[in-house]
Amino acid sequence: MFLKVFSFVKMPLIVIFLIAMGRSIIGISGVPYAPRGNAMFSIVNTMLLSSLYFGALSSPVGRFSWTETVLIGLIIAEFAEILIWIMTFASLIGNLQNSYFLHWDSLNIKEGTEIGYRALIPRTVALFTAPIPCIFLACLGRFVFSRLIPLPAQASGGR
Repeated sequence: MFLKVFSFVKMPLIVIFLIAMGRSIIGISGVPYAPRGNAMFSIVNTMLLSSLYFGALSSPVGRFSWTETVLIGLIIAEFAEILIWIMTFASLIGNLQNSYFLHWDSLNIKEGTEIGYRALIPRTVALFTAPIPCIFLACLGRFVFSRLIPLPAQASGGR
């Protein structure tokens, strides 16, 4: 069941990875975090939207059960949050002060606060809390939006 769902959500996982790489590159290259830099590559928004639309696709396209729909939200959330945790850790190890993963606003702390390895605390908490809205959105997508997915036309025997 896990591998079936994992195979189904490969595309959003790749997109989340590309968004994370873009976020890392623009931060390191010196693009200011606010007002536009943070909005260009949002891992959390991509994670939430992917959970919603792949939840909507879970029934008509994937032919998944509700349990597998829940797993869609869980896999997408955990992948994104593990990636954020790794990028934060790599930013700390590499002493990348311009990294968006170490920015005070992304960590919800006061401006000017010395961050250090305490940055990993909210990232670790997110590993356990981020799946909640993603699972909810995947189920919401299946319940509400799956009816909007057009089903492929059935092939007829002749023309």
